[in-house]
Amino acid sequence: MSVENVEVVRKLYDSQGSDFYELLDPQVVWLNYASSPEPGPYLGHDGIREWAKDWRATFGDFEIQPTETIDAGGDQVVVVGRVAGAGTTSGAPVEREMAWLFTLLGGRIVRGQGFETRAEALEAAGLSE
Repeated sequence: MSVENVEVVRKLYDSQGSDFYELLDPQVVWLNYASSPEPGPYLGHDGIREWAKDWRATFGDFEIQPTETIDAGGDQVVVVGRVAGAGTTSGAPVEREMAWLFTLLGGRIVRGQGFETRAEALEAAGLSE
């Protein structure tokens, strides 16, 4: 099932609108990285919409570009990528590497968690660098 899970997560980053939500379980749980001003949890599709609204309030239009997708075994996938945006108040550009750990069940994402580093996401998945 791991190859299928990797494909679901890849589709998530390419999708928009209703296609995006089709990849998420209706009861999905999302947690931001630990030092985030709004760490969550965000629950369900409405929670994901709230998360996006909160991020846009802070960073305006932001872009997430995955650079690496890792089959973490079983039902987990790690994604490493770049996040770019600009502070809505300061206008200061923000660009940084981040990582996410996704858990899937039945071909849908049931949990997502952001991490500040690749190493943290791998460790949460029970892997190491």
